[in-house]
Amino acid sequence: MLQTVALELSSACGFACVYCDRKHWSAQGVVRETQHLEPRLVERILDEVTGMSPRPSLTLSFEGESALHPQFPELLALAGARGLRPWLSTSLKGAGDDGLAAMLAHCGTVCVSLEIDREAFAQRRGTVKDYGVVLKSMERLLAVGGRAEGYAAVAVSAVVPADEAIDSKRVSDFCATWIDRVDEIYLWNEWDFGEGIRLARSEGLARHLRRRRRCLQPEGFLAVLSDGTVSPCCLTSRVRLQGVTARDGILAVLEAPAYQAFLARHAAMELEGLPCQACDGWLEGWLGDETRTLQIGHSEAKIFREGCTERIPGRRA
Repeated sequence: MLQTVALELSSACGFACVYCDRKHWSAQGVVRETQHLEPRLVERILDEVTGMSPRPSLTLSFEGESALHPQFPELLALAGARGLRPWLSTSLKGAGDDGLAAMLAHCGTVCVSLEIDREAFAQRRGTVKDYGVVLKSMERLLAVGGRAEGYAAVAVSAVVPADEAIDSKRVSDFCATWIDRVDEIYLWNEWDFGEGIRLARSEGLARHLRRRRRCLQPEGFLAVLSDGTVSPCCLTSRVRLQGVTARDGILAVLEAPAYQAFLARHAAMELEGLPCQACDGWLEGWLGDETRTLQIGHSEAKIFREGCTERIPGRRA
């Protein structure tokens, strides 16, 4: 059953994050051009999602920065007109005031991707100047959004470096900076995109799972990339359905023999020759959820481990 539909509105990105698979595309034989998803196709897919029962969730994020689509505010309005409130993960770079207003008006959650501090941002993503630009956009987002009824929830996220402990002072300081200003904080585990797709931090995994299991993501996730091709993987466009596009909508994709064959291979764990063979992404669906506390500033906060993600509820008034 399809649970999440992701639309990558644009494959463009204004950053070069060291932990992103984009830097490995060439080495892995992935060829992607800078493209924007056609508005007519977006509208068709939105209509299909609206008519599905049960209705899958909608996210407007994948490997590119969707806010860089030249018609980004208009596309968000199309979703809003259908009663869809998508999740959006964004760096805010290039969004502009119209884009920020559209995010708040039409998204369910706007999750702003940061780093744990200025130094990490400069080392792992861009420059100190870029960091300042993102923070200024974040301040505008919070100022416009306030807590007005019907506006999107605002979250922040950071990819925690593999050599950084979740309970380190830098991570605690990052959380303390935002916990009273946002609705949620997400700490993403870093992935090592190289020859395989591995979790850079393996803390605690051995006690949960000692053997490989089938990946659950393809059973419920489908991404439409900016060129109209389709990926059943939530981590990377290395995994794309061969000979299948979304030009006739996603309902046609779900019925395509190549899509059904891909699902059958995963169910049988016949992964030889696929990028999935050397991937840890299957862990996401099988790790048990945990609740613990984290020292943030002078107080403790609950932290929820959900799969490979750490989530901390914010306290925005």
